[in-house]
Amino acid sequence: MATLTYMPKEIQAGDTLVFTKSLGDYPASNGWTLTYYLSSADNFYSFSASAVENDFSIEVAATSTGLWVAGDYKYLARVVLAGAVYVVATGMVTILADFTAAADLRSHSKIMIDAIEEVLEGRIPDDVERYSIAGRTIDMIPIPELMQLQSHYKMQYKKELSAQRQAAGKTGNPQILVRF
Repeated sequence: MATLTYMPKEIQAGDTLVFTKSLGDYPASNGWTLTYYLSSADNFYSFSASAVENDFSIEVAATSTGLWVAGDYKYLARVVLAGAVYVVATGMVTILADFTAAADLRSHSKIMIDAIEEVLEGRIPDDVERYSIAGRTIDMIPIPELMQLQSHYKMQYKKELSAQRQAAGKTGNPQILVRF
């Protein structure tokens, strides 16, 4: 297997991440160090490269990536030498869920659709939007508003499925239309 020479666009959590980086202006042999930072709204990870002559070798163990949370991350790579700090790369990377660990692999849209439908199924027989217990009042989201949210998330989910189909090389509408 050939070693990558760039940060991949997708990282499989639970797999070993290996790639090399050559930075002509910042050779590792001169003492430059290279560190990568991955950041999302909720998570932050960093890993350092090892010097191999003039280049940098990046290897993150599967035990480390297995702890990473799936999602989209911004990454930044920077070099440091004697107080001088330079950003040498930025971009986006997607961490894919570790399939060897228990995880909810549904998208946010699908999770929201399922949650809204569960609430609607539980609420419709009771048809209660407000109740009080021991002087505390609890207001629930009105059913028409829940149905509007449900419609919004279903549209988002349909777009996700369409994008997945396109990524898999399946184009066009999955429906077969017939006219008599």
